[in-house]
Amino acid sequence: VTLRRRKVLGNISNSSKEYVRDISFSGDSKYCVILATSSSSNSSLVADYVCTFWSIEKNTHVVSTTSVVNPCGKPIHRVSISPLDSSLVFISGGGGMLRMLRVVDAHFRNITLSDSNTNVARENFDFLCHQWLPTENSVFLGADNECISMVSSLEVKNCFQSTSVNKIMSIVATPSGLYIGLSSGSIDFYEFM
Repeated sequence: VTLRRRKVLGNISNSSKEYVRDISFSGDSKYCVILATSSSSNSSLVADYVCTFWSIEKNTHVVSTTSVVNPCGKPIHRVSISPLDSSLVFISGGGGMLRMLRVVDAHFRNITLSDSNTNVARENFDFLCHQWLPTENSVFLGADNECISMVSSLEVKNCFQSTSVNKIMSIVATPSGLYIGLSSGSIDFYEFM
């Protein structure tokens, strides 16, 4: 396989050292969202994050940029674009950090999420990964405490506890169910009923 570089996406800021934490493409491959960690030499150990939404179809350009802060200071792990609606972006991280954003008129707009289960504090969850369902605007979340949660209809729901005692490191959604990658190296499959 021979590859050649066709486009370069980059941030404008030269005052800090930045690296890409996560990257995701829209289902139609017209957009890309990048989560970058930015830590300037004068800052504390808590990282600042920048979420940048790019149009990459013909003329590559930044559509919108926003600063993302995790109030508890824990890392932000993942960013993704809905496969059904290219304007919906989801961000997850430690300390129960969840954000859903919509790109409207070249600006990110926050979408408020509510918790359906008040018995469990979301702050106890360290969301390491998430995955959109391919057939609806719902997101499954994997946490370090073996719990799988779901965001559906703008509500965070605790779905079930994994049968394993390992951190949930990755999730892949298929039409028939979820494949869960665990910190032990094994993969569990959960069928949709």
